[in-house]
Amino acid sequence: IHHLKTWPHLFAAIAESDPLLRKTVEIRKDDRNFQVGDILVLEEYDVVNGYTGRSIQRMVTHCLREEPWVPHGFVALSICEMPFPRVEDRKTISSCSVGGRIKPGQDQPL
Repeated sequence: IHHLKTWPHLFAAIAESDPLLRKTVEIRKDDRNFQVGDILVLEEYDVVNGYTGRSIQRMVTHCLREEPWVPHGFVALSICEMPFPRVEDRKTISSCSVGGRIKPGQDQPL
């Protein structure tokens, strides 16, 4: 799990309800060994007031580190909505679409 500061205008784009307008890529300094399946807790941060208290969770679905597409030392992370409401709820989720279907009461894909 990676907790990351996110500027308000970028946070709003990630939290956008319309999937056609939603921001689905994060460009970050590659200093945390990001991997597919990692969970990002993006915390809204205002330069003047600090943390706003709002956060959103996303899952990393792809990492691109190759030049010339991404500058050396940076990574482009494809992100998606969490397949479950919160990290803490993973064991109690009743349905999920990542990696297959999950029957109610199961925590592993079929």
